[in-house]
Amino acid sequence: MEINGDTIILEIEYDGEDLLRPMLLQMKSRSLYQRLIDARYTVILNFLGAFAVLYWIDLVSLKSVLLAAGAAILVSGFVAPTTFEWFAFFATFLEHKYFRHVRKPPYRFILSPAGIRREYQADVDMSAWPDISSAIETEADILLSHHGSMFYFFPKRIFQDFNELAYFKNFIRDRIGDRAEF
Repeated sequence: MEINGDTIILEIEYDGEDLLRPMLLQMKSRSLYQRLIDARYTVILNFLGAFAVLYWIDLVSLKSVLLAAGAAILVSGFVAPTTFEWFAFFATFLEHKYFRHVRKPPYRFILSPAGIRREYQADVDMSAWPDISSAIETEADILLSHHGSMFYFFPKRIFQDFNELAYFKNFIRDRIGDRAEF
């Protein structure tokens, strides 16, 4: 972390585990009801798929249709997030086992009074502080949410000591006020 006046400059090399943590947090933080509402088209497609299988094997009845509807809700609400979580753990395992030696270019974040500027290779993204809807602290990260489901996330491992982490959190809190939940 580099402090230049009222600007913080961070360079972060993310690994696969870092990149998957915000997605897993977002999946786990939503209730089953909200997951089903968000995945309503998936529920409908799963139901139609189950109904097509029942029709194909000639087992269409009221009981089987209700069973298909229940299976569609179960698959959409529980199986998909759990499958994604297992995929995330498997991808992290593969990265640690086989791709640890591959060096990825770092992300560069410039936090200034105007907002957050993220640079990665040739891509540049800028968000003003009013666009940041919330900031939360997890066990391993600090996540800044903007535009609904998009995150800027900063692993705590990048800070040298508690004072750097406290300075960073106070900097964020000064910019977004009560939307920071530290």
